[in-house]
Amino acid sequence: MATSVLAWVLLLLGPSASTFWGDYRTVTALAFDAKGTLWAATRGGLVAYDLQGGAKAFGWNGLLEGRGPEDVWIRDGIPFASTGASVGSWEDGHWVDHPELTPRRPTPIAAEAPGFRVPDRPVWPESAGFPFVPPPGTTGTHVSAVAGDARLLIAAWYGDGLWVLENESWRRLAGGSRPEFAAVRSLAWHGNDLALATFDGDVWIRAKGKWKHRAPPPGPGGSVYGLTTFDGRLFASTFEEGLAVLTGGRWAHAVPPSMTGRHPRELVEFQGKLYVRQSTGEVDRFDRKAWTRNVFPWLLRGSSTCLGDGEGRLLVGQFGGWSEFDGQRWSHFLDVEALQGQVVTALASDRGMVWVGTQQSGVVAVDRKTKSAMTLDLRSGLGDDWVRRILADTRGLVVGLFLSGAYVWQGTGFARLTSNLEGEATGLARNPSTGTLYVGSRDGLWRVEHGVGTLVELPETTAMEVQALHATPLGLWVGMPSGLGYLPWAALGEP
Repeated sequence: MATSVLAWVLLLLGPSASTFWGDYRTVTALAFDAKGTLWAATRGGLVAYDLQGGAKAFGWNGLLEGRGPEDVWIRDGIPFASTGASVGSWEDGHWVDHPELTPRRPTPIAAEAPGFRVPDRPVWPESAGFPFVPPPGTTGTHVSAVAGDARLLIAAWYGDGLWVLENESWRRLAGGSRPEFAAVRSLAWHGNDLALATFDGDVWIRAKGKWKHRAPPPGPGGSVYGLTTFDGRLFASTFEEGLAVLTGGRWAHAVPPSMTGRHPRELVEFQGKLYVRQSTGEVDRFDRKAWTRNVFPWLLRGSSTCLGDGEGRLLVGQFGGWSEFDGQRWSHFLDVEALQGQVVTALASDRGMVWVGTQQSGVVAVDRKTKSAMTLDLRSGLGDDWVRRILADTRGLVVGLFLSGAYVWQGTGFARLTSNLEGEATGLARNPSTGTLYVGSRDGLWRVEHGVGTLVELPETTAMEVQALHATPLGLWVGMPSGLGYLPWAALGEP
């Protein structure tokens, strides 16, 4: 009990300053420096793997243009990184911008090995311009990464591990047939040291002939799509690494067989339990101790399309309608005429009205008692008909759209929340103390006050591409493709 209380206190307080945990498992490029440190370009920023087994991330103030670097190289002992839009170098604990340098993407062969002409990956053996025949007997489908020097070429054949081309002859790299090396995404070679990163996010380094697996810095381990707090923990659904769980500063992951799948989406707490919808439509449930898989196998339309809550009910979206549970019994709303043939994308409930977001018809407002419905689409002021998020509370109704930003309900129609917020509105949250509205978008995090949207700018932080928001009493959690951020309200200029 004491541990649970402590966890809640730590979670509610949150970090004392703006904090970032990156997706350090999506590795796009690798490079060794002269000291033997391996630098990894990841979606969450640069990671340095030292000779002593440590791993240090350069994340929050290392997100160039709001994205992690796509390529990394060493020049005069200094690591340089490129996002594809800008180039920076990591010097004396901060990024130095280099507008004079042309951004670049990873190439499958190091610049110091000009003798090998290999086109950009992936390289299929039958592709025009591929200068080598496949290794004899290989089961690999294509070359996914290469590295080397003037003497030899090391190639990762997808599905078949590592091979060496030397003197126009292939041989298997010692230890290169390990099952862990079947799907290699990046390679780096320096002297006799070799490093690789797999598509699953594992980093391996071979030094003095021995391979060692290197763990990345702690973090969610994937692109964060959904967020909530439950039982003194933060839960983050990721696209690649299942459900990431932060407890008292430590990260863990819930994946199969505990859960149905590895791709959770919406997270909803209801009556002391956490419900998690998988991308495949199954819903798993966590009761603070154990998981129960696929708790609604009987759904009348086969699977769920979204989860929501409101007014003491769990709302389960389905094709053409929704079902809801009040803790004792289920009610079904699958015969509402305005929803037939519609993909339900978001659900919220307030004062007896259920607001149903759709992919083609905007918002459908349904009276729970009478089942009478009103379709609110372009004719009602919305900028497009694909609803991504709905926030309904005592302060009003806000809708996030796929193409046109966010809109607020004004009783008879929708009005644009702010004129300068465009594109996909991916997250909606309010400061529970002040009521200030925050909107996440592909362009960053916006604070909306009195109809004016302001892009949030923080010290040492560039624009953040946002996918999810979750507000707590003392701060705002921000889910991004590059990882997870926490912003105390004080950092946002709020009490």
